[in-house]
Amino acid sequence: MSPNLILTAAFIPLLCAATIFICTGSTRNSMKAFIILIPLQAFGALEAGFTIPPSYLLLLCLIIGVIAKGELKPANTPGSRLVLAYLGIAVVSTVVAAVWLNTPSVQFDEWMRYRAGSLRSPLQLALTIFHFVPFFLFAMVVSRTGEGASFLKVHLWTGFILCCAGIYQISAYALNLPLQDFTWSFNLVSNSSTYTYGQVHAYGAGVTDFATRTTFRETRFFADYLLSVIPISMALWLSRSQTVRDRWGFLASPAFSIIGIITVFLTMSRSAWVILALTFLFMAVWLSPRILFRQAPIAIILTAVAAALLVKLGFFSDGATSFGSIITSRLSVEGLINDPRVPYFIVLWDVFLSNPVLGVGAGNFSVFSAAALGANVLISAHGILFEALAEFGLLGFLTLLSSFLVVMIALGRGIRQTESKADRAVMVGLLCSFFALFLNGFTGFDRPPFHYVFIMGMCAAYALRYNTKKADDAAIQSQDTAGSTSKLPVSRIHLNPGF
Repeated sequence: MSPNLILTAAFIPLLCAATIFICTGSTRNSMKAFIILIPLQAFGALEAGFTIPPSYLLLLCLIIGVIAKGELKPANTPGSRLVLAYLGIAVVSTVVAAVWLNTPSVQFDEWMRYRAGSLRSPLQLALTIFHFVPFFLFAMVVSRTGEGASFLKVHLWTGFILCCAGIYQISAYALNLPLQDFTWSFNLVSNSSTYTYGQVHAYGAGVTDFATRTTFRETRFFADYLLSVIPISMALWLSRSQTVRDRWGFLASPAFSIIGIITVFLTMSRSAWVILALTFLFMAVWLSPRILFRQAPIAIILTAVAAALLVKLGFFSDGATSFGSIITSRLSVEGLINDPRVPYFIVLWDVFLSNPVLGVGAGNFSVFSAAALGANVLISAHGILFEALAEFGLLGFLTLLSSFLVVMIALGRGIRQTESKADRAVMVGLLCSFFALFLNGFTGFDRPPFHYVFIMGMCAAYALRYNTKKADDAAIQSQDTAGSTSKLPVSRIHLNPGF
């Protein structure tokens, strides 16, 4: 019997046992475990044909558990109807494409044949739907139980641990310390012709890809994940509220934010650099413009000191290449123009024009792009909204874009309504984090990763709370004005403290 068959035989009973445990346990505790496992999504994704990460399996068990316990009662959160409409358009588009669209024939590389097979389109459609499930789960649970702060603390602490692991790894690489790489060994991954696992490899001009290799294939995935963490900690720190400090502790300290900013810098992700700077400006508008003059220099100085130490250690060096030239090359206009992703956008536009209304169906753009570019591997649009435009047409693109914007606008309205400085800090952090992920979604991914929809779900839940509270207050004021003593409807969400 082959080792893979033995693992499969042992795996099925384990999955059944996990499902029973989750079905009989607390949904909130299971979702906290899911938050911890969210980063593992970027390690070996099902769509890459390598392995199924634990976050996928836990989410599947969560769905079964929620259904089994009769908890499937979606909250009417901002954006939820638009997300459902988008998924409906995706289904219609994929079915129409399967019936009437002829995809080009491409000779793919051997390791790509699983992804490019006949099940490609239905599998990608299922994954598109599956990736949005956490949005509904978190919006539902948070709006009813007031678990928002608890979930966010788990998320922030997980991000902080990964920051520390990443910083250690880059230091270990520079100083030749033990545990430079902590890759888990999977045969299907290690035999891949794309990734070399088991060793730290260079990213760019002598800059190591230091992302924690147990979780992230590329540093841009790590940088994107950190954009779901750092803006929240920064908002807590910059709020300068004693209540926030007492309630959130270290998570609201400048130390946490500075460590996160340094970690983002060390990923060498130019999109994350620019977006984090824009997010800081966006945050200043919501908190106070004075923070730009008081706190920004601290972050810049400490990041510069960290970079200077690594330069002194000889880390940012590749022969005659200097540290300054590395940074310049990452941000140069010429480098952006010659980026290998630029041709993908040209092909994307052509594919969109050929099927502008409903697109080419889930998973099919990668085949069209490979045929157009003469590639033997599947190629994504490198953008969540770009992928939606190509695969689900203008209808899918506008619906998905509207769902993101509606959530942000609703949360912004909630921020203006709240009188609690502590709640305002959390909500501003969530809004800025979602803003950062939204912008970074134009440079990578073909569907929102779990940390993206987690933040989106949290934003929608907080927005629902304050929008409902406003409606209740308006009803009370109207009733008082009329002098009525009749019983008023009271929102369940309004009665849940400790959000």
